[in-house]
Amino acid sequence: MSSHAAGSVDKKGPVDARGHKNDSKVQTLSTTPEGTIIQTSHVAFDEDYDSEDSDSVDVSLEDGVAEPDDFFGERNAILADCQKLALMARFYAHPEVSVITTDPFATSCCYFDRPSAPKVESVEDMEGRAQILADMGTLKKLVRDYMHPELPVTVSDPSAMSRCYFDRPSAPQVESVEEMETRAQILSETSALKSLARDYMHPELPVSVTDPSATARCYFDRPSAPDVEAVEDTEIRAQVLADTVAIKKSVMDYLHPELPVSVTDPTATARCHFDRPSAPEVESVDAEIRAQVLADAIAFKKFVVDYLHPELPVTVTDPSATARCYFDRPSAPEVQSWKILKFEPRSWLMQ
Repeated sequence: MSSHAAGSVDKKGPVDARGHKNDSKVQTLSTTPEGTIIQTSHVAFDEDYDSEDSDSVDVSLEDGVAEPDDFFGERNAILADCQKLALMARFYAHPEVSVITTDPFATSCCYFDRPSAPKVESVEDMEGRAQILADMGTLKKLVRDYMHPELPVTVSDPSAMSRCYFDRPSAPQVESVEEMETRAQILSETSALKSLARDYMHPELPVSVTDPSATARCYFDRPSAPDVEAVEDTEIRAQVLADTVAIKKSVMDYLHPELPVSVTDPTATARCHFDRPSAPEVESVDAEIRAQVLADAIAFKKFVVDYLHPELPVTVTDPSATARCYFDRPSAPEVQSWKILKFEPRSWLMQ
């Protein structure tokens, strides 16, 4: 066996009955930033043992890098690189796998306990969280069963039996499908009639449509529409009415100074119309005499009316007042009855 600085090829291996080499152990050496890796692999090939071309497989090194000079050396190098890549990929994808080393002085930090590692829940917290989620799932199922009794119940016991929720004796009366459809139809027609009535009673409301190509004429600009005042005429009419109301108020205040003045300002003050310096002179004693004379005249007028019209009823405020009849008094002259006047004509009427 020939030895080299970077690696060697061992030709000693099993030989078949024909003396052909069918297995070979190849050791390759590679230098990486982490250190030196020695990889040993068995390469199977079928070649004449006595052939001169197969006596040895030389691997030359230049600056610590192996360069195969034939087909088998190149294949061995490719396989070694693939194995190293698979090893590195496994380490990267599975950091939890333990690292096996032959160096007793090698040290490393734990991947999960490193300072930059994310916070990890403890086993108790994970179990508690799982229990809480399980309870929430159970509560959710109970709430769904309570809120939706119409959902089917799934059981694993083939002998399980139950009664229908809607057919139980205490169940409220439920409408049939036909009644529900009829009621829905009536409500939809009522809503349509309400919409038509609102459109008829309030033509000024805007019309909402979903068809962008729909068109319509204006209700107020149609040929049969009544004449409508312009905005300027409406404003002028409103101004004239406001001025008329103000003039009416001024005239009423002038003609009726005795009416109270209504103001909204609590601090507003005013003088009396009758006590103003420019007010005309008012009688004092003469007004009392005049009032007495008017009262006496009213009393005489009442006596005269009672004398001239005795047939008028007498109005009194005393409920205990009594009176005798004017025509039935003892000193009244004799009066013939209506029947005598009707059936016994007077003699002077016959003359």
